[in-house]
Amino acid sequence: MTSAGGVITFTILALQQHISVAPDWPTGIALGIGGLAGGYTGARLQARMPDMLIRRLVGVLVIGIGAYFLSSGLG
Repeated sequence: MTSAGGVITFTILALQQHISVAPDWPTGIALGIGGLAGGYTGARLQARMPDMLIRRLVGVLVIGIGAYFLSSGLG
C-alpha cells in the first residue's frame, strides 16, 4: 500500500510540476536495505537483551543524534 501511495504521489507531482520529481533511487534502495537489516537484527537481539538495556540504548542514541543535529544546525 505504501509503495502504491508513493507511485501515485510522484505521478501527481510530475503532472503538476515542470521540474524533475523522480525519486533518488540509490538512496531509497540503501534505506530499504538498511531498514530490512535493522529490523531483522533488532528482532534477533531483542530476545537476548534485557528490556531496560534496550530502552537505555535507544534513549542514548536518540539523545546523541538529536544533539548532533542541534549542534550542526546552530553552528
